[in-house]
Amino acid sequence: MVETENGMKRNRGTLIAVIVVGALLAFTILDAKRVEKNDREKREANALFKASAGDVVKVEISDRNPTRILEKKDGVWRLTAPIEDLADVLEVTPLTEAIERETALETVSEERSEEKVDLATFGLEKPGVTAKVTLANGETQTVKFGSVSSYDGSFYAQRGDDPKVFLVGGSLEGQLSKRLTEWRDKHLYRGPKERMFTSIELNERDAKGKTKYRVTLVKGEKAWSMKEIDAPLEVPAIEAFIEQVRALRALDFTELDKKNAAALKEHRLDEPQMTVKLGDGKGEPYSIAIGPPLAEGEKAPRAAVSSDLATIVSIYGAAYTTLEKRPEDFLDRKAPFKYQVNDATRIQIRAPRANPPYTADFEKKGPDWVLISSEGATGGLQKDLNTSKLNDVLTRMSVLEAVRFLEPVQASKVQLDSFIRLLKKDGSVEFEMKWGKPVTATPNADVPEVTYVPVTTSSSKRVVGVPTASLESLGITDLGEEQTKQTASPSATPAQ
Repeated sequence: MVETENGMKRNRGTLIAVIVVGALLAFTILDAKRVEKNDREKREANALFKASAGDVVKVEISDRNPTRILEKKDGVWRLTAPIEDLADVLEVTPLTEAIERETALETVSEERSEEKVDLATFGLEKPGVTAKVTLANGETQTVKFGSVSSYDGSFYAQRGDDPKVFLVGGSLEGQLSKRLTEWRDKHLYRGPKERMFTSIELNERDAKGKTKYRVTLVKGEKAWSMKEIDAPLEVPAIEAFIEQVRALRALDFTELDKKNAAALKEHRLDEPQMTVKLGDGKGEPYSIAIGPPLAEGEKAPRAAVSSDLATIVSIYGAAYTTLEKRPEDFLDRKAPFKYQVNDATRIQIRAPRANPPYTADFEKKGPDWVLISSEGATGGLQKDLNTSKLNDVLTRMSVLEAVRFLEPVQASKVQLDSFIRLLKKDGSVEFEMKWGKPVTATPNADVPEVTYVPVTTSSSKRVVGVPTASLESLGITDLGEEQTKQTASPSATPAQ
């Protein structure tokens, strides 16, 4: 009986504690909501514009420059005065957000019955900038900003005909003070986003005007192909280049007509350093032409023209760099090493450059590989052959990537005296890779120094370069259980 009463007392104590905690929690939540509501109401009361960013459909900006008018039509912002063009969403969005957020920090002057506000004191007699905002419901609101600022960089402002003068931060005023060109859409490409391009022509010249690189890509029914090189292409690289061309943005605009021969020569566009054409097989291709740097250094701005714009523009030097592509930049670096690993039932290896040189033939018996003949370093593998190591060689070889695609002149001087050959059950070749001694490529402005091993495979028509470390890591000379790893000769000769 006593235990029952004690249990009931404990339960009542627990229940009371739960109720108290719940009450405190509810009070905390309600108090937080009350504070949030008060802050919101205070912010709304002090808001310079009674508007949300999404309700703004028109902004007129007046100052000592021609009036700029931004209008939202069919969900798209446009610049409608003093010129007509698409507006830069990256600039308009911060403006509409500032219109919603800007609040009066304090009231510094208000008209009394016995005296009027001296507007000249606050630079409001002749405002520095005036913004007239139109909302989706047709309502308009106007705010004037003084031509003078306070000691801390804040600005004086007036709402419409309200005689009160407010002190406000500089966020909105800074947005309104942007130059006309800042409001314009900077994209050189103005076509529809869904336009599908099926051809690319890229031409780049060197400083002397001679052709440096030329790339011609065409999308057929099944795949992309390159006129300059007959080899598998990397589709993501092609698609990325197209998007880079679409995304190219102007640094600034000029008022010079792109058809003006004198203007083109002045901006070094009479002989452009790069031209790009994107075609869709239907109408005129989209094209851009970019001149050499307008000042010293590759990062200096460059003049450019676009088939979608009427005037000459300038672009960042770094933007030019993103479009610099060599033919090999579009080649599939993994294609030379693609084959079906599990189809191999026999392996032949000839490695005269190994230390010591060796040859070996392996055959698959069930799940295991066995050595059927050998000379040199593999003579003792019959009992020590590690099947998992040999399978690892096949797998890792299938994921190698080329770092160089040798030109025919370079390839003709390469001696390939080592090979690994994979045969199918019927004796046909599934894959073959031949390689020679390591080569150190001489660096130039476009290609950094790299040491590679020249390689050719049955999956590729070209001689390619594979990093020396990648080839050595295959472990072709280390296939036993306890053998000391052998490595290919580290000697390297300069590329011719």
